Amino acid sequence: MIDLADVDTRSGHGVTHADLACPWEDLASRGIEPPSWRVAGALIASGAAALVAPSFAPGTGPADRNLVFWKWSDAPPYKVTVIDDEARLSREGRSWETG
Repeated sequence: MIDLADVDTRSGHGVTHADLACPWEDLASRGIEPPSWRVAGALIASGAAALVAPSFAPGTGPADRNLVFWKWSDAPPYKVTVIDDEARLSREGRSWETG
């Protein structure tokens, strides 16, 4: 897992804050590849299975994070266990299904 919320890690991977904060949806709708997609492609190609990144969603603060998985399963080496003690996550399954 790559922690792009960490400035030193981000710098070591050649990723800028602007790459992550880009208006990806607007860029993609205009046929422009967003910088964040290039970052994801490079990390996936390097073998990364997941990343942590700052959240740029409306209402989030500087400590809020997104966890992004490209590879996950119920067995190692990509085992992910979801804990949702407060039942806030979708139960319909589509949010958790792999490709």
